[in-house]
Amino acid sequence: MSFMDTADTPSNTQSYVLWILLEGDEEPVKYNFNFGPDIQDPNLNDLKAKLPPLVDELKNVKPKDIHFFHFDARIHPIHSNALLQDIQADNAFSNPLVVRYPLSKAQVVAHCQLSIQRFNGRVGHSTGAWYLLRKQAEDKFEELRGADYWFIENRSDGTKGEELKDEFQFNGWLDDVPKTNRSKIISLSIKVEGMRSYSDWNLGDITHALTGVRIDVFP
Repeated sequence: MSFMDTADTPSNTQSYVLWILLEGDEEPVKYNFNFGPDIQDPNLNDLKAKLPPLVDELKNVKPKDIHFFHFDARIHPIHSNALLQDIQADNAFSNPLVVRYPLSKAQVVAHCQLSIQRFNGRVGHSTGAWYLLRKQAEDKFEELRGADYWFIENRSDGTKGEELKDEFQFNGWLDDVPKTNRSKIISLSIKVEGMRSYSDWNLGDITHALTGVRIDVFP
């Protein structure tokens, strides 16, 4: 639902209408924020103080733990001194201001595997865990950059579990992972659309994965 923050608004009140998407929700909500004359040129830092009393999911979140992102750029947050008038200029239902916040104090420790290559990642348990873990995977594995890929749960018994194809599936699955010493420890395989499974690799594929050198071999 939308919220209109309009109580006792004097004529010199500055008002800003913003579409805001809580990261992990499917649709944004339109809010009207009012700032009194004591705040000149309000920015995102001022908005941080406004949000927790209005949004149930943020009621127990400290303003310093709230971060804002552009809808299509979820790695680097928007600086807190960005002016609301500038944010409002490009804001729309299709281009909302994204709010990221912690879901717990746990760290997510991820053991990830792409074919025979492995890496260990660590991110905070926040609404942005999906994006941050993918960024770490792409930094490690060049072949993931620009590719269509997703994660598959590796169960402790050696079988495959859920396919996690978007942030909604991933965050819901991650919520159910128990904490061990304040960490959520997960094991994931990475599936790339169009990439052959490891069982179909030849010696040249394996050598390239391990050394980065392509050696042509006969099938």
